[in-house]
This record gives sequence, structure tokens and C-alpha cells, in this order.
Amino acid sequence: MAIREETKQGARPGTQATEPIGISATRVAGYLIAGSLGLIAAHLAFTWNYLHGIHFPGAIQLYVLFDAAEEVTIPTWYASSLLLGAALLFAAIAVFAARERQPLTRHWYGLAAIFLGLSIDEAADAHGAISYRMSDALDVSGPLTYPWVIPGAIFTVAVALAYLSFLRQIDPLLRRRLLIAGALYVSGALGMEMVQATYDSMYANETFYALLVGIEEGMEMIAIAYLIGALLSHLAPMLRRLGLRIQPFEPR
Repeated sequence: MAIREETKQGARPGTQATEPIGISATRVAGYLIAGSLGLIAAHLAFTWNYLHGIHFPGAIQLYVLFDAAEEVTIPTWYASSLLLGAALLFAAIAVFAARERQPLTRHWYGLAAIFLGLSIDEAADAHGAISYRMSDALDVSGPLTYPWVIPGAIFTVAVALAYLSFLRQIDPLLRRRLLIAGALYVSGALGMEMVQATYDSMYANETFYALLVGIEEGMEMIAIAYLIGALLSHLAPMLRRLGLRIQPFEPR
């Protein structure tokens, strides 16, 4: 993917033309995945240290900051940011699709809206609030101990059905990548959540529970990082076709 900052033809008199700025979608995804793994490693390390290790000054604060099981933490901020980044990329593709009057424009806008909602939910813990309300109304246990997975599963199936025609029409490589990212994300967000719920309702080993949380959050973050790489790769030829240039920042 190359974003042209300024070309020789587009350079202003008296300014020096620069080469296009190259952005590797593979490297971006790789860095984001590395960041995800680093945060999960920190979650596991600081949780284990808090439960079983050396209580050095700041240990509790580090545990609180990197506890992926809680919401107001660095891993949650990172996951929410990944989802927001994916939403912005979906929106960019939608804008280009609308400009070229492509038939799938509304689907791209729909995905942008969905991922924006997921980003907000990740940061605001709306699904947690739903779980608390549903727990008061329903007698749930086992895999449904966290009952938000019920509307979550219904929403997932509805989106999948609504986007069947979209998946048939897009590029096969992009379709495969979207399906991989979606399967990994849903397996973490719903599948591992139900595994955690089952374990949480039957046992009280906090170390193993922290491991399950790490696996779930890691699957979600890696899925979105992979998705961002796929979307950047899909977006690249659109930018080249439009001859996009970024003009210098010249405040007055």
C-alpha cells in the first residue's frame, strides 16, 4: 500500500518532491498482533505475580492496569482502539465504493457502523451491563452464566445471514480473510466466553481463569489485527486509482 505525500508533478515551485510513503499491510498487522501478544503476556505475568509472586512496590497497580478481565485497563483500551481502526477502514472503503457507485456501498457502511458499535461496547462494557440485567431476570448457569452471550449470538447470526450475499460478491481473497477474522473473533468473544462462564460457575482457581481470559482477549485482538491488515491490503488499489495525495501541513 502506498500513500503519495507529494509527487514530482504535484510539487509546488520551490519545494522538493518526495517519494511515495510505503505502508506494508503485513507489517502493520504484524505489529498489532505483537502488541496484542505483549499485552496478554503482561496480563498473565502481573496476574500470576499478584496471586502467587513477589509483592514489589507497584505490583498491585500493574496488575490493575493490565488485568484483561476488567474493563478500565490498557488491554481494553487497545482492543477498543483496534475495533475503532477497523471501523475507520471499513468507512474509508465505503466512501471509495460510494464514489465509484459500487453496489456494495451500504454493506461497507454497515460494517463500519457495526465495528464502531463494537468499539464503544468494548470501552463502555455495555454487554456487561446487559449481563447483569439478564442475570437478575433469568436463572442461568454453566455456559450461560454470562447471559449477554444469548443476544450476542442472535446478533452474530443475524449479521451473518444479512451479509451472505455480500460475501458471495466480494473478492475471494478478501472473503477468505474476512471469514478467518470473523471466525477467530466470534470463537473468542462468544465461544471462550462460554468456556469461562462454565469454569467460573464451577471452580474458583483464579490463575486458570486468568489464563482463559487471556486466551479469549488474545483471540479477539489478533482477529481484529489480522482484519486490519486485510482491509489495508484491500484499500491500497483504491488509493492508487484515486491518485490520493496528502498536501503539506501549512497553518496560516
